[in-house]
Amino acid sequence: MSWLHRPERTRLRRWVFMLHQWSGLLLGLYVVVVCVSGSVAVFRPDVNRALIPRFVEQVGDARLEEADFRAALAAQFPDHDVVRIGAARRPESLVYVTLARDGSEIERLADPYSGKVVGDPYPPAVRAMEWTVRLHDELLMGPVGRKVNGVAGGLVALLVLTGVVVWWPGTKRWPIGLVPSRRPSAPGAVWQLHAIVGIWCAALLGIWGVTGLYFGFPQPFEGLIDRFDDDLNDLYRPGEALLLGMLRLHFGRFQDFELRIAWGVLGLLPAVLFVSGFWLWWRRTARRLRARSALREQRPQIDDGGMSAGQV
Repeated sequence: MSWLHRPERTRLRRWVFMLHQWSGLLLGLYVVVVCVSGSVAVFRPDVNRALIPRFVEQVGDARLEEADFRAALAAQFPDHDVVRIGAARRPESLVYVTLARDGSEIERLADPYSGKVVGDPYPPAVRAMEWTVRLHDELLMGPVGRKVNGVAGGLVALLVLTGVVVWWPGTKRWPIGLVPSRRPSAPGAVWQLHAIVGIWCAALLGIWGVTGLYFGFPQPFEGLIDRFDDDLNDLYRPGEALLLGMLRLHFGRFQDFELRIAWGVLGLLPAVLFVSGFWLWWRRTARRLRARSALREQRPQIDDGGMSAGQV
């Protein structure tokens, strides 16, 4: 196969390059939105823990009776009616209380031992985070958005595959494509940034694409696993551990905060790939447009010159 040894001379590479370029341009803004929102969503548990109070400051001897609890709430919110008081699941848990005024209700977290309201279970920053998560998961469109994400995830996986084909420099030169060369020109530096970041992150980007496809269309994946399962009644399912591992990587579910930071940064790399790829495409397009414009400006002069020569 000539593509393995001298890919730059093959028609296959030119076709794949065009497919990679135009699919990247079409998916680019989508990839930026989903990946940036995904990088933010990695820190969803941290935001919830930091901003939503969960436990009482000090466990008392006995919880307030409902009448006393209502009186304590009324003293803190004299303009509201106490609609309901939730139940605490554990001795150290806060309880949800619902208050109403002028037909609108609000929820707060209160200490069941003192009746003191200690916080909002859904503060603005948490609402913003939940909006970002819905943007990432379903594009703010519910189940339809999840299906759209599934289709786009499959296209992203294809984009990664074509990117690897375009990157491949040949059997003898492939190690060179893994590291930047010295003192490249500005376009060369951007090309190296795009190619090297893309190839080093290809596996991770592929996992994000495949898992996005799974979230939109889980049935084919589950059916494939069941097809290779000899006993559907046991707990072991071949391939399920791999799938769960990929899902864990998709969400960046790590205990260490440092790893979550690293995952959030990695989630921004597709945006870097889109910006660098768009710049390279626009530079080539602008250069071709300038060349065509210059050729159009020269044609009248050539025609006039020819006419003058004929007249002479």
